[in-house]
Amino acid sequence: MRSLLLVLTACGSPVSPVEPSSSESDGLSGPRSAAADSDVPDALVDCEGGGDFDTLAEAIAAAESGDLIHVAPCTYMEGVDFDGKALRIVSTAGSADTILNAGGGGAGVRAVLGEGTGTTLEGFTVTNGGSRSEAAVSVDFASLRLVDVVLEDNRGFTTIYGASADVELAGVTLIGNTPSYGIAIYMSRGGLVASDLVLDCDSASTGVYLGHGSGILDRAQINCAGGVASQWEHAVGRIQRSVTEGGVTVLSEDDHYDDYVTISNSVVGGNVSATYGSMVIRNSVIVGSVTFSQVYLATIIEGSVVTDAACAVTADTNDFTIRNNVFWGNGVNACGLLVDPVGTNDNLGVDPMFTDARSGDYSLDTVSPAIDAGPDELDYEDVDGSRNDIGVYGGPLSIGGGW
Repeated sequence: MRSLLLVLTACGSPVSPVEPSSSESDGLSGPRSAAADSDVPDALVDCEGGGDFDTLAEAIAAAESGDLIHVAPCTYMEGVDFDGKALRIVSTAGSADTILNAGGGGAGVRAVLGEGTGTTLEGFTVTNGGSRSEAAVSVDFASLRLVDVVLEDNRGFTTIYGASADVELAGVTLIGNTPSYGIAIYMSRGGLVASDLVLDCDSASTGVYLGHGSGILDRAQINCAGGVASQWEHAVGRIQRSVTEGGVTVLSEDDHYDDYVTISNSVVGGNVSATYGSMVIRNSVIVGSVTFSQVYLATIIEGSVVTDAACAVTADTNDFTIRNNVFWGNGVNACGLLVDPVGTNDNLGVDPMFTDARSGDYSLDTVSPAIDAGPDELDYEDVDGSRNDIGVYGGPLSIGGGW
């Protein structure tokens, strides 16, 4: 498998993440800095005795919903239980210097008593959390926002678990965790919004599982090489401006016409499949195969590149849209009932001329035939107003003027 996670560039040069456009992903926000001086806390926790409380547990017990608790840099031998209160718990120095060591006795972060909107943990490294029966981060019928949080060396049946929960991850990193269930982030119903997520599956076989809910993965980097980066079951949502090593799987039922997932301006290093429901693949690069079974008419592949597959697209129907794509380096381009799309609907069978695909740079060479070869429609223009380029640097969701 090629390394896909190292380079995110615009026109061949590194770019910084920018906020998602409101038209595509309302409500997403990137990571904040450590607590600003202008934030007036209701309490200060300092394990060395310089604050109002020595432990977070003491501060939470004394707090009321809506309070802001600042936490001085230290290693705290405890987890965080919000105890039903919508609190903002913010470190003053950020995740590198503020450690929560849960001691292996249960969740490192727990919001399981109906904590409402605004419940936030910001600027911490959480370690040694989880147990056989509990995730390292457990959210049950509650809301939780994690900002600038590193989850490292945790156990539990999964690393982050949400049950009928609203979970937002902004600048969260998962590394070195060992979930016994084999899934790093497990969402059962509810919703997940993740921006600037960095997830290394390590021993897990699946990065993100969403069941009977919704999700947005924006600017995610997920490394599940040889496994599944994200699995969507009876779920809807979007993967955008992301890079994954590992495939994407969508599964629904034959009467769930509105279950669909969009992959936009992303690189997927692995196979993509959809069974029932619908899928949209737009301005992306799939390094692997695409398989559609019992999909609906809303299924679309456009402005994308499918490459390095034994069979690029396998389908049991021709009744979906496939236009303005590049198929290159595949054993064959079509299997099942699908007719080879090259030569029809402006699909090309030429080298897209990536700048350096082996190093993860999927920008286009200046003479690439994929430039200005995407859908020629106003809604799909590049951000500079020119016609859509095929690939991750084309279309309205490109970063920094063109991915």
